[in-house]
Amino acid sequence: MADDVTTLSRPVLMPSVEVGMEHGRLVEFLVALGASVAVGDPLFTVEGEKAMLDVEAPVAGRVAALVATPGADLPVGAEVLVIEVDRIPPGGAA
Repeated sequence: MADDVTTLSRPVLMPSVEVGMEHGRLVEFLVALGASVAVGDPLFTVEGEKAMLDVEAPVAGRVAALVATPGADLPVGAEVLVIEVDRIPPGGAA
């Protein structure tokens, strides 16, 4: 039954790509709104003073929101995008 499925939102945050980093620049999104992602899929690219990093999906699901704007300077811990994850409770129908 559809009522047995709960959708959870999982924010993906700006990471620290360098020791002591307080802000990073969101270079680009590597996924589109509504895209399905698997654990480990690249989501967006972050640039610090000395390094760049592709941030990977921590969970599988669907990209529900692109919160930040490419080119923006964001504090570490700021919400960048949101992934929706479907959870079926134990004993629930698939």
